[in-house]
Amino acid sequence: MMLDNVADGLPPLHTLSTQQRRLVEAIDAYEHVTGEPCPGRYLARRFSLHHSTVQDHLSALHRKGWIVTPGAPCRISRKR
Repeated sequence: MMLDNVADGLPPLHTLSTQQRRLVEAIDAYEHVTGEPCPGRYLARRFSLHHSTVQDHLSALHRKGWIVTPGAPCRISRKR
């Protein structure tokens, strides 16, 4: 996993809900493999979630500083 939240200045990964943590890990892996932002549709399909549920989680992750934009496509925040 590419996430090093301590070095990135982000709160610990364990402070996120299980679903939010899974989304952050999937976004990070997608970015690492493709070099592109992760589309919300990809996340909805991967986790069998409704797109509005994914958007709610992405908004929460944005508020917490984990992703750069509240909507898709999304990138992991790399605070340094």
